[in-house]
Formats: sequence, C-alpha cells, structure tokens
Amino acid sequence: MPYCQALFTKKSGMIEHMSGCFSPRYSGLFIPILLFLAPSGGYSADIPPVAAQAHERTTVAEAFSGEKLWYWQKRLNLQDWKISVLVVRSTELKPKTLGNIHWDLDKKSATIRVLDPADYQLPFREMLDDMEFTVVHELIHLQLAPVLNSVSRNEASRRDEEHAVNHMAEALLKLDRGR
Repeated sequence: MPYCQALFTKKSGMIEHMSGCFSPRYSGLFIPILLFLAPSGGYSADIPPVAAQAHERTTVAEAFSGEKLWYWQKRLNLQDWKISVLVVRSTELKPKTLGNIHWDLDKKSATIRVLDPADYQLPFREMLDDMEFTVVHELIHLQLAPVLNSVSRNEASRRDEEHAVNHMAEALLKLDRGR
C-alpha cells in the first residue's frame, strides 16, 4: 500500500475569527471548540485534569480533522474515495513528520494520519491550522497518486514531490482563506 509523509517546517496562516455567525465551512467546529473552552467539571475524580485536557484537545482535533477532510475531499473532487482521518501519536509516524497517507488505488480507499495535539509544540489555533494543512497536503498526494504510481520513485523525486505538494497546499489554503 503506497504512502507518503508530510514534512513541514512552515506554519500555515490563521483562519479568520467568526464571531456570532455560522458558516458551512466552520459549522461542525463551533460545538467542539465551545466544549473545549467550557470548564471540565463533569470529569470523574479518577481522571487527572491534565489527562482530561489532553483528551479534550484530541477530541477537538479529531472533529476538526474530520470536518476538514470532508470539506477538502469535496473541493478536490475526491468524493468517490472512501477516506478516513486518524489523530495519532508521534510514535505512529516517521520522525519529523506531522502526518501521512496510505491508499489503495484499486479500492479507492485511503487513511490519513495527523499528529495528536499532545505531540505539538504550537499554540492550539496554529496547531489546528497545521492539521488542516496536513489534510490538504495528503489529499493532494492522493490526487497525484494515479500519475505518480507509474513513475519510478526515488529519494530525490520524493523530495521534489513533497516540495511541490507543500506549495500547492499552501496556495489552496491561502485562496480558501482569502489571502
């Protein structure tokens, strides 16, 4: 099963703040973020506050990544693919990567893995923007998979592919965010 991993050194831009309005683009994000920001008094005394907060951040990241997958899968015309997104710890990714994708061209199925918030060193909002970048980046790899599968791949061609995919993902996100 082919895969690629996303190597990122650049922070992506911020999503504009939308106070008091709902957009199809952000509709599923409002409630998880509201739940994340609400006090967590409903947790059992058995769960330490730090673990509860980490769990909340992972839950928000899963909802956010799923929403962004749906949005970008549609925008990149990949609706005929069965794609899932998983939030995983750094031990499940190659070193110095923030995500990867595994696909099966014949079955038109794929799984994207994005880094868990517990392993990020960015502020929460920037982390979510970076997760969206990872989802878009991996979907571009998937869009290119039928073409690149027939090409002999080596380390140099993979570096070139990563470079091009990073630029495409950045351009798409800038256009989407109106910058």
